[in-house]
Parts: sequence; structure tokens; C-alpha cells
Amino acid sequence: MINDVVALGATKARLVAKIAGGAQMFAFSNATDIMRVGTRNAEVCKQILRRNGIKVIAEDTGGTYGRTVQINLATGVYTVKTIDRGQKDM
Repeated sequence: MINDVVALGATKARLVAKIAGGAQMFAFSNATDIMRVGTRNAEVCKQILRRNGIKVIAEDTGGTYGRTVQINLATGVYTVKTIDRGQKDM
């Protein structure tokens, strides 16, 4: 995706990221690292962004609850919605 937005004219040095997700949705009695898919996904995302010099300016990751996200492309507001925890704009 980074390469795609740069190909469309974005300046890589000006890119920033807002990320959400990485929840551990289910509890396992034998919870090994392999079962921590959400946590691992969030960490890999951060590693890729760091490797590409893209700063994470807002984050809502981890926990045990799902999220739905929307981004307003005109304003850059990233809205994270949850069932029990409400909504927040980043």
C-alpha cells in the first residue's frame, strides 16, 4: 500500500499513520504466542511502518474487543467504533 500511494503521487517523507486493531478476541487455555494473532498483526504493522520511516501518530490497539474504523479523507479524522467502549476520533 505504501508503494501504491507513493506511485499515485504521495511524498513518502510526509506520510503518517493511524492504526487500530490487534485485539485478542478469544481466550485460550493453552495460549501460546501463535494464538496471539491480533497482537502479532499490530506489531508487524508497526515494524513495517518504522522500516519505511512512517510515524504512527495515533493508535488504538490491543485489548479484547473488536473495532470498526472509518477515515474521513477530507479531514484525516480516523474514527474507531466499538460496541461497549463507544467511539473515538483520532
